[in-house]
Amino acid sequence: AGDPDLDGDGEDYTTDVDDQDPDSTRMDMGAFYFDQIEFPITYGCMDPGATNYDSLAIIDDGSCYNDGPVFHISSDGNDFFGIGTEQNPYLTIQHGMDVSSDSDTVLVQSGTYVENINYNGKNIVVKGENRETTIIDGNGVAAVVQIINGESVVLDGFTITNGFNPNFTYLAGGINVVNSFSVIKNVIVENNTGEDGSGISIESSEAYISNAIVRNNNGAQASGICSRFSNIYIDSTEVYNNSG
Repeated sequence: AGDPDLDGDGEDYTTDVDDQDPDSTRMDMGAFYFDQIEFPITYGCMDPGATNYDSLAIIDDGSCYNDGPVFHISSDGNDFFGIGTEQNPYLTIQHGMDVSSDSDTVLVQSGTYVENINYNGKNIVVKGENRETTIIDGNGVAAVVQIINGESVVLDGFTITNGFNPNFTYLAGGINVVNSFSVIKNVIVENNTGEDGSGISIESSEAYISNAIVRNNNGAQASGICSRFSNIYIDSTEVYNNSG
């Protein structure tokens, strides 16, 4: 507590203005006076990437949310507490895709993501930071990327690896495009296997494949790139060391 007679003149704060706070309302407690009218304490969202970012807030109130159009993914993120901003990213690519809407972009930071992703009919862009360092590992349990629900999509900047397709369907362990339109660019598709196809399979679709490397995939019928009943355009792409 403060001294009721700070200046020691025998007169305490109730009558001596020298012993009062600058606003003359209370005894000095050893703290500086802060005018909350001139300098209000503003609570709000302090994440610059959030939809409801408040540039005047000085205390974050936990209200931040993100409606897109960009969702960030990081191997250090969190699907439960994250909101998909650069400051507070999601953990998994699939979660970012699930919360996105048509025309949104899912941006993936460098790292290894052990998952099998499906566009699930959404017309979105999924873009990795660098194809050499942004890796989607299918864990040998299913195809790594599925574009099979009539989407118009972009897949850009990944290594697609360790996918597996157990069915004799001409579909691949790496990337499958069925009844859809896709732009697949700046990717490495490697070390995928399948009972039928293995690297990239395009069926009843239109696809543009650019600046890709398709290598070291193994499938019984088609091991590199397989196209059936489709229009496929390929440029600046290397296909080698595939077997089947």
